[in-house]
Amino acid sequence: MKTILRSLSDNKQKEIAEEIDEISLPTKRFKWDFRFAAEGYFHIVDKRKRKRKFVLNALQRALLKSILYEFPIRTLIVKARKFGISTFILLLYYWDCITSENTSSVIIAEEFPQTKRIFRIVKYCHDNLRDEFRPETSINNTQELMFEGKHSYFYVGSAQKKNFGRADTVNNLHCSEFAFWPNPEELLGAALSEAVPEETGNVIIETTPSRLPYLKELVDTCKRDGRPFNYKFFPWFIFPEYRIPIESEADRKAVEEELTAEEKLAMQTHELDLEQMNFWLTKRRKLKKKVWQEYPMDDKSCFFISDENSFFDTRNLQQLTLITNSVSPLRALPNGILIYNEPIPGKEYIIAADTSGGGINSTFSAAVVVRKDNAEEVAELKERLTPLQLGKVLADLGYLYNTALLAVERNNHGHSVINTLENQLFYPNLYSHIDMDYAEWAKKISKVGKVGKKMIEQGDTGWPTNSKTRPVMFDDLRDEVLDEKQMMMKSKIFIDECFGVKVKGDKIYSEGYMDTVIARAIAWQVLKRLIPASLQIQKKETADRKPTSFLNLTMSSEFQTLSRKPRGIHRSREEEKKSSKAPWEV
Repeated sequence: MKTILRSLSDNKQKEIAEEIDEISLPTKRFKWDFRFAAEGYFHIVDKRKRKRKFVLNALQRALLKSILYEFPIRTLIVKARKFGISTFILLLYYWDCITSENTSSVIIAEEFPQTKRIFRIVKYCHDNLRDEFRPETSINNTQELMFEGKHSYFYVGSAQKKNFGRADTVNNLHCSEFAFWPNPEELLGAALSEAVPEETGNVIIETTPSRLPYLKELVDTCKRDGRPFNYKFFPWFIFPEYRIPIESEADRKAVEEELTAEEKLAMQTHELDLEQMNFWLTKRRKLKKKVWQEYPMDDKSCFFISDENSFFDTRNLQQLTLITNSVSPLRALPNGILIYNEPIPGKEYIIAADTSGGGINSTFSAAVVVRKDNAEEVAELKERLTPLQLGKVLADLGYLYNTALLAVERNNHGHSVINTLENQLFYPNLYSHIDMDYAEWAKKISKVGKVGKKMIEQGDTGWPTNSKTRPVMFDDLRDEVLDEKQMMMKSKIFIDECFGVKVKGDKIYSEGYMDTVIARAIAWQVLKRLIPASLQIQKKETADRKPTSFLNLTMSSEFQTLSRKPRGIHRSREEEKKSSKAPWEV
């Protein structure tokens, strides 16, 4: 796509102007300066059904400036409704077609009714363009414009037609309301691999948020890696027109009283005024809870609408979002590891891991590292890793954190991970689980001699997530970790996943991923098993009673965890027998 002169810096404009003779002539400047062409000669119909020239708003100007130096343009835009982003992209691609030869611009909308509405915008602009700028068309119907002599065409299609991108080369692709396509991952993959040239094809994806897990995953990838798209998020309140004046003190008081606690927190977080919140309330009355999706405040909660099926209290998650947004990792390591605090010599750590198959379409492997004495999160991992890869990464992470206690979920692929750690890498500090409730467990491990030794020998390596432990894991994570803040949380990824966890009847499920959620639930259960029953955390009995905090508990040496230390090739049976004794037996 040609350089778009008017939005460039003065120096850049001067450089390009020297290369173009008589650039001030409208017919030549029209071909090189999109903003000049659009604001001078393009017409649209406004909300009042009046014909007017297209004038870029502040957001459109900012977007134009941000894509100037991209070639090819690869942009993903998540935004609020009715910002004019679609109209801007339509006219940008149309301008490229009528001023360039052999150019194809394709717009893909959610459904056929949307394609007709979109095409009317371009058709109206074309029909009202001055004769000296409007090329003749060889095809001019309800979906396509073919420009005679230039061999360029502009086409609008529907994502319902699944083979839209498989036939011709597409120079400019616009994916409109991408999150609401049927099978968007498959369709986008087909377009990028078969239709859009990798080195020269422009792709702009724009959408309002949705519960689509693929969109959330794509956004996270772009934010983390800066590819495959340059990610841009536009919350509703950056648009200056989105406010409604408040005329009287009574109206001001009414607005304040109507705001929910969640909305007041969002107002404080994003530094919004009451006139902006007055606009928000008018949309909320119409859209109900979908307003969080249609007019997003941030690019986390917008993907998961707060409703009665939310398992976690979204108000608590909003508060934790403020905390995690202020935390940045000290460093990032390969395989998706983020370090928040370096290991402290002499301190003990626990690593809890949720496993996966590691395939491109599988869930993620996730792990969290916490300090044993104060439940502070110090590192995390989230990556698609095979069981063998995950075993090696966990061993390295464990040794980094003073040979941390490793608690691996032993379901499904977890058995393979444990086998790698136990029989190939000979990791010396693996968690062993005793299947009994906390009170009985704490009572028995307090005994010495044969009972304690027998329990160590009989413990099964790994953490079992099953019909018995799963409800406890989620209930405790909600009540004790998130509600009572008994773990020091630092992970944005974890809080993001919590927004998507729902409950329906007895079933707990996620609208996205919850691998980091499972990892932290395991970590909390293992931490609780490190202390005797007399110190178990009590839940609130009354609203004014302050719960005992895990952060204030100090672990005593006689209540160390049960751990199985597999014998390596370099260890004798006598050494193994001695090392398998409980701390109070040595």
